[in-house]
Amino acid sequence: MSDTAHAWADSILKSLPDLVRKERELDQAFRVLGDAASRLRRGEGPEEVARRFAMTLDPVTLYRGQPPERPLLLEGSLLDSLYAMSPGTVVGPRMLRDSVFVARVIERNDRFQPPYEAVRQQALAEVEAKRRETMERAARSWFEGHRDRYATPQRWAFDYVLFRKMKADSAPVPEDSIRVYYETHKPEFIVPARARVRHVLIGFRPGSGPGARSAARVKALDVLRRAKAGEDFETLAKEYSDDRGSAAKGGDLGEITRGQVVKEFGDAAFALRPGELSPVVETQFGFHVIRMEGTTPERLRTLDDSRAEIRGVLGESLVDTLASQAAWAFARSAGGPGARFEELAKAHGGMAASGPVAPGETALGIGPIPELKERIASLPEGGVSRPIQVQDGYLVARLTHAIPPRPAEFGEAKEQALQDMELAQRRSLADSIDAAIRRDLKAGKDLETLAVPLGGLRLSRLFSRSGPVPDLARDSVLARDSTFYAEIFSSRPGGVLRPRTGALGTLFAVVDTLSTLGPKEYAEHRDELREELFERRTAAWTDRLRSRATIRVYRNDLKL
Repeated sequence: MSDTAHAWADSILKSLPDLVRKERELDQAFRVLGDAASRLRRGEGPEEVARRFAMTLDPVTLYRGQPPERPLLLEGSLLDSLYAMSPGTVVGPRMLRDSVFVARVIERNDRFQPPYEAVRQQALAEVEAKRRETMERAARSWFEGHRDRYATPQRWAFDYVLFRKMKADSAPVPEDSIRVYYETHKPEFIVPARARVRHVLIGFRPGSGPGARSAARVKALDVLRRAKAGEDFETLAKEYSDDRGSAAKGGDLGEITRGQVVKEFGDAAFALRPGELSPVVETQFGFHVIRMEGTTPERLRTLDDSRAEIRGVLGESLVDTLASQAAWAFARSAGGPGARFEELAKAHGGMAASGPVAPGETALGIGPIPELKERIASLPEGGVSRPIQVQDGYLVARLTHAIPPRPAEFGEAKEQALQDMELAQRRSLADSIDAAIRRDLKAGKDLETLAVPLGGLRLSRLFSRSGPVPDLARDSVLARDSTFYAEIFSSRPGGVLRPRTGALGTLFAVVDTLSTLGPKEYAEHRDELREELFERRTAAWTDRLRSRATIRVYRNDLKL
């Protein structure tokens, strides 16, 4: 034997005794279990057979789909086959993991009903499938009665060459470009200052009445006084803070940057030194008392720390430019007189053919084509498009033919027919309820009683004369209907408003409460009301400025 063979034999000899022992044990186990299986087939009791051969007897009761409560030797295809076997059938010997076993079916109950939770997902799926089948039958009938509404979209088939962008991290970005970018874009690489703070929030609802804000501020001032007097801030936060997320942690907000919180809170927090308490700070969430735990100063990342990020930014631009330039060069060549699209495409990996594609559809091998209609619809057959930006790069297409719209078959318009049918059903139901309520109101019936079968009247939150009703803010018509609010505030409590048709349906309403401030109450809350009015007008003015402002983002992580 060669030296290599001797070395291999020596290594095998060390483990060979264990291998031989295991093989003998396995062979013995199969012989014994084979004898046990024969006795079970002859009708001997399992307890007697287990005792005779010193085996473990494991009675198991299972239903199909039952999640196992413990590891079993019965699993997979073997378990599935047992459900179809007759009582008395013996299977084995079988081996699984480190065990050799036989199994005998004792009883099979084909009428067993598993618990609902065990089949809940299957039952839900079957119910949904039946519901879907019923809806599709109804939608087909709807479709047959409204065929003139449905047509296939305009589609185009074309040959194309796809200029894929290489991965940004593999783009050949020069080191000089990375250094210049770093020097000219340093604000992008500033790590902002961070602070760890705790706070107590005392919230209030503007709709809870003019005294809610004053009461919340008084409560916040009391918390500040107690904190300054030496009471444990964490205990105060747990007891009084309305920010339930941080209250359980003693008011701890963790580390924050100024940009992660509202301006008023950030300005107050970052003006503090570690251990200091802020005065009471008002934000859109309520009144805050803030304690500074510690700060981490702002710093500029080094070039080495920023190199990979800069390479990605410049690489993305570079690969896009390279793909775009190649696409434009090909488009100019392929669109020239006498140019052969197929021959020119070979230098770029060859051309491919699309199937018919409509605007908004995903083309196989390409993905969505946002500018499909703008770039291809105006081409004559055989015309070559300008480069079209797609998910992976740039596409240059040659139109082969256009497929005009035609009357759609049900399978082509099924989803749209389902939506239209369901919308028509909801409108019909709403119209019938609307007509019934109007008829009953005209007959003198009570609106509150009429609303009970529909879930009853809902109580809105308080709102001002200028609106909107908080619960109706999504309705673009009712939210801006000044005559609606004029009717409300000229009514009396208990007055039934005339039905109003909005963008989302018909509104039936009763005036529940009208509250106004008397001279004394107005004097008490005059400053508060003036401040609220000032804040509201300031917010509106700020929103108008923001809508016209130019926003520049200097950090890449914020651009996302």
